[in-house]
Amino acid sequence: MPYDLFISYSRRDNEQGRITQLVERIKQDFANFEGNKGRELVPFFDQQEIHGMSDWRQRILQGLRESRLLLACLSPAYLQSEYCEWEFVEY
Repeated sequence: MPYDLFISYSRRDNEQGRITQLVERIKQDFANFEGNKGRELVPFFDQQEIHGMSDWRQRILQGLRESRLLLACLSPAYLQSEYCEWEFVEY
């Protein structure tokens, strides 16, 4: 499945749901921009795309490869995260 946007973020930055809120806002703004065309934004957001004990690293790699854009939610925690660095480099 192709994705419009890959959301790369530090989990520490989503402890209060800020990244989740950002993703919902982006989807809402895209829907408003698209108007009556009916096309929805399809983001890869691990909170929605990775379930249970699936091979998370493989799912993320697949999401990166199938995404048109990468949204890196930069923060001090993001810059310190080896997982975030891996996503950025892989993209």
